[in-house]
Amino acid sequence: KIPQTRKTLGLQVYYRVLHSGGPDGEISASLRYLSQRFTMPNRTTSALLNDIGTEELSHLEMVSTIVHQ
Repeated sequence: KIPQTRKTLGLQVYYRVLHSGGPDGEISASLRYLSQRFTMPNRTTSALLNDIGTEELSHLEMVSTIVHQ
């Protein structure tokens, strides 16, 4: 049986991971930035959106690594 403190910690982590999903989450933001880069008229703004989208994906990776540990 899982001790109460670990169970409570697990629920807290679960609800924080839910922040990564949904319309305002990390995944949605990264996909928006990465898809909007194709409509940019010049390469500078396209590169900027690419960098921001990649950074948003790295946030999701960090949260996933913390949950996995």
